[in-house]
Amino acid sequence: MPSVRESADHLPEIFVDSDRPAIFFESQEFTTLKGTYQNLIYRIHFEKVPFALNKINLTAGNNPGLLIIYTLDTSEQLLLITTVHTCGCFLAFFPTTALSQEWFPPGWPPESQWIYGHNLPSMIPLSQNHDLETIVFTLESETHRISNVVASTDDSLQLAYDTIEMEFFLMNALYQLPYKGRTESFFEMSGPRKGFVKNNTKILERLLMSWWAFDFYVGRDKAFGSADTSDIIFYTSLKFWARKASDMKDFPGFLSYWGWKF
Repeated sequence: MPSVRESADHLPEIFVDSDRPAIFFESQEFTTLKGTYQNLIYRIHFEKVPFALNKINLTAGNNPGLLIIYTLDTSEQLLLITTVHTCGCFLAFFPTTALSQEWFPPGWPPESQWIYGHNLPSMIPLSQNHDLETIVFTLESETHRISNVVASTDDSLQLAYDTIEMEFFLMNALYQLPYKGRTESFFEMSGPRKGFVKNNTKILERLLMSWWAFDFYVGRDKAFGSADTSDIIFYTSLKFWARKASDMKDFPGFLSYWGWKF
C-alpha cells in the first residue's frame, strides 16, 4: 500500500507498505474507427526491487509498480490484456480467443512469445463459461516480472493457492495518501519531475541507459490515469524517435504503434 511516513529529516517520505497489499482501479473508454472500447485499469505497487552485489537487478529502486489493463468491447467481452511496469518497461500483450486474429499484429506467434527473458503465452483461451474464469498472473519475487498468465476457475484457484485479501481503492486515491491530518501525493506534483513516483530513482537504469535513451529520468515510474495532469510521456518503446507514438496515454495510438488493428 503506498503510504507516507516521517523521514529522519522530519519530512514526509513516500514508501510502499508491504504488509498492506492494495490495488488501485479506474475505467476509461476509448474510440477508434471500428468502435468504442472500455479499459479496466489495475495498478499495484511494491516496496522495492532490491540491489546487492550478488543481485544486480537493472530495475533496482523503491516503489516500483505494475499496470494490468483489460480491454473490453461493448458487449463486455475481454479482447486484450496489456501488462506493463509503471516505468513503461516490460510491455506484454495477451489477446484472448474473443479477439479476431485479423486484428493481431503481423507475424504474431501462434503459441508463445518471448518477453525479455520470459516465455509467455501468446493468447489466452477463454471457455464458453468464461464468466467463471479468473485471469491468473504469476509474478517473480524481487523483480515483480510477470512469468506466466493463465485463465483458471475460482474452484481450482482455491485449491492451488492461499488467498490474501487486497484493499481496493480508486486510482485517484494515490493523490490523497493520509499523513498527519492532511494528504500527500504518491507522485511529484510540480517541477520537471511532475508525474513521477516519489522516492523512486532507478540508479542503474540512469547510469546504463539514460545516455543512449536520451532520457535522464529513464526507468522512473510514472502516473497513469484520468487524474494525471502531467506532460510526461508514458512511452513503451526505448526508441527515442518513437516516444510519442508509443505513449500509452493515447491508447488507440499506442495500440496502432504496436500493430493492433482496433
